[in-house]
Amino acid sequence: LKTINNDGYIELYYDKDVFVGFLMLIANDLEEFEKHGINSIKFEETAIYGGVMLSPKYWGNGLQKQMTERLEKLALEKDYKYMLATVSPENSYSYDNLIGSGYKVVGEKDMSKGFRYILVKNLIWL
Repeated sequence: LKTINNDGYIELYYDKDVFVGFLMLIANDLEEFEKHGINSIKFEETAIYGGVMLSPKYWGNGLQKQMTERLEKLALEKDYKYMLATVSPENSYSYDNLIGSGYKVVGEKDMSKGFRYILVKNLIWL
């Protein structure tokens, strides 16, 4: 799959015929952007980290970091300056990967998926 809803993007990953995971970039979705309640960045300059999901069989191989870098590259190609992400405080691996990739916690919010840290990365510093 390629383009989704309003210039967003999804990629599916396989190891031969075995599903490994996916990444998703959300773009041009004002409603989704406003759910985060962040006023320090502009909607027009921001892509949303729609998520990276990996099958547990593939955890621990650095794939989440590689897929996050892929999302950031896609956002830059679409001229976005910032990436907005959320992560559950209970998901320490994803939190650590995002922090290690340069994301900064800018807020906390109870969202539809439960309590989340809200993180932002300035992509033009890459």
